[in-house]
Amino acid sequence: MKGLAQLAGIWCASPDFHRWLYELGGLPVTEDDAIEFVYLACEINSRAELDTNERAAHVFVEKIHRPFREWLGGKPAASPPKQCKQ
Repeated sequence: MKGLAQLAGIWCASPDFHRWLYELGGLPVTEDDAIEFVYLACEINSRAELDTNERAAHVFVEKIHRPFREWLGGKPAASPPKQCKQ
């Protein structure tokens, strides 16, 4: 399924995705942690594999995409960090 690698890249940098992972695991999550989560869950070494490996794409959709989208549907989006005035 084309576009999953790009979506995974966007989500791994997303504060909402980090918050979802935090709620799943109870530990603070960084972008690197989110990337590792996707790699481990989908058994891949690169997000690019999500666009070429049918099994990994299926796992991503079923175990990450669908549950995260459902979670997003019930949560307000994370606010961007406030800029400090100098």
